[in-house]
Amino acid sequence: MALGTYRDVLAVPTIRHVQLLGLLSRIPQFGAGIILTLHVVEQLTNAYAAAGVIVACYTVASGLGGPWRGRLLDRYGLRRSLIPSLVVVPIVWCIAPFVGFWPLIPLVIIAGAFTVPISSIIRVVLIANAPGGRQKAALSLDSVIVELCFMIGPVLAIIAATQWGTRATLVSFWLASTAGTALIAWLNPPIRTTSVEDDEPTRRWITGPVVGILAAVLAGGFVLGGTEVALIATFRALDQAGSIGWAVAIWSFGSAVGGLTYGALQRRIPVPLLLAVLAATSMPLAAISSIWTAVPLLLLAGVACAPLVAATVDALGTLVPQRFRGEAIAWHASALMAGSSIGPPLVGWVIDQRSWHWGFLVTGVLGLVIALVVASAVRLRPHAGEIG
Repeated sequence: MALGTYRDVLAVPTIRHVQLLGLLSRIPQFGAGIILTLHVVEQLTNAYAAAGVIVACYTVASGLGGPWRGRLLDRYGLRRSLIPSLVVVPIVWCIAPFVGFWPLIPLVIIAGAFTVPISSIIRVVLIANAPGGRQKAALSLDSVIVELCFMIGPVLAIIAATQWGTRATLVSFWLASTAGTALIAWLNPPIRTTSVEDDEPTRRWITGPVVGILAAVLAGGFVLGGTEVALIATFRALDQAGSIGWAVAIWSFGSAVGGLTYGALQRRIPVPLLLAVLAATSMPLAAISSIWTAVPLLLLAGVACAPLVAATVDALGTLVPQRFRGEAIAWHASALMAGSSIGPPLVGWVIDQRSWHWGFLVTGVLGLVIALVVASAVRLRPHAGEIG
């Protein structure tokens, strides 16, 4: 059943082509963040705090710019909405690696604002082109591909930066990402179904259920960001810092397995339940004593990650009218990014005050609380009941 489900999805040429081109755009994007950090530390300031400022400026600009880019997608279509990014992004990243720290700040802000929300675009295409009854499977497969890109991108980035240096690597990675985006613009896949839109022109897409879904996404990002910083603190405290990369890879593998399993299921799982599972499975990580004891716990902690992302995108695709779908999916990405940004400093403060064990416990408890709030406060429409 699982193979048949994904075979149906990949049999659609548009989905297959967009996912392949998306790899060319996504992998460099996922690797570029770590290159930017290394570049600031090694070439400009020798200070991780300064690197954090640069990355934060880029992240905030990307988070704020994403919904704007999504609105352009809804209004002008895929190809026309991508033209500004195809012009601005390569120009900025051909200049940014060769300037000092202070000029780099406005450049990364511009780059962040114009960065293509490639995952949001791909998900809008998937919702519009998935065969009947296979939208959940298509989005689950996409969440697994994101995990693989997250695992591959940083590794390639480190290898490339070691061989070519951070400047050449930043330029080449962003040119490669732009090339992938340009090919998607050339392909120009449909972003709406061919059926007649039955939504009233004045209808607003921001409803209580939509806000609840976005709150769950933010909470999920918080759990993921908090868990990541707690993992780093854990292996440093155990004097096994060299195992951090392996730990993240195992965690991501658990997420990929969960995503593939979720996509093959016949029924949807409620979003609050997936968020609760994600939060609850992060707490046993407090029992880690070595990389070997961490393996089963990390696999378990990752199982609900990709399903939560897929389920929340699926929910927005059901709840939001087509004409607003690009903006809604972009807000999904921004909410996930915001949660991932809030988690590390808060959980890091808890770890500083107590210990790394408390980092996992606080992350899980807060995630569970938000899951309960979302479940009790949000009531979805009857036909979407399985989503939330």
